[in-house]
Amino acid sequence: MQAINVAIVNPVFLIVFLGTTIGCLVMIISGLRDRSAPGAMNMLIGGLLYVVGSMLVTAIFNIPKNNQLATVNASETEGLKAWSEYLMTWTIWNHVRGVAALLATALLALGVRG
Repeated sequence: MQAINVAIVNPVFLIVFLGTTIGCLVMIISGLRDRSAPGAMNMLIGGLLYVVGSMLVTAIFNIPKNNQLATVNASETEGLKAWSEYLMTWTIWNHVRGVAALLATALLALGVRG
């Protein structure tokens, strides 16, 4: 997991991850501007769900756990203990991110469809 956390920080991933967040912020603004438009509430809720459930969860929970894991030696006893603590908490928040992203995608698709 330490190697994955290093490899994932690359320009392509960051562009996709941050670009999706920016796109969702645009959807939120669009939904707020004209709440009576067809699909506006789906765009608003879908955008919020992604920004909060994916981006903020990543920033508040997953990245700090990744940074904490990066400081331990994986082959030592301390590393094994850190891994088991990391795995339980990180996995829960990763599931939150996954569900939020799936629901956001469905709502945004419905919103764009109008």
